[in-house]
Amino acid sequence: MKTTLILCAFFLFMSNGFMLKSPSQSCDIEMIYSSQSVAQGTLGISRMGETVEIQQLLVPMELNEGNYEVTVTRKAQNIYKIENKDIYVKTKHCYEYLNFKSVVLKITSKYGYTKGQLIIP
Repeated sequence: MKTTLILCAFFLFMSNGFMLKSPSQSCDIEMIYSSQSVAQGTLGISRMGETVEIQQLLVPMELNEGNYEVTVTRKAQNIYKIENKDIYVKTKHCYEYLNFKSVVLKITSKYGYTKGQLIIP
């Protein structure tokens, strides 16, 4: 019994005390948008021909290449808002539900299929 307790304590210590930090996760960035406010009641027409009420108009923009430490919040599927800025990022297959989370926005290109990565520590 004493040996079992010692072994349990040892494994508990090893799993908590020497646990390696999990690697960062990242999501590819498809597009970067500038947000523009619209008047209440503004409507848009979707590709499917449906009328939708618009709260924010997202217009494509470019960012200079580099690493930016920012705080983001998920606003919709694959859409993250950079807090305290009028900038949104569209990702590809990013399933992270981030709320005021510090991340690194790594911009590697202004053109192409992928603009960079959203790196989540």
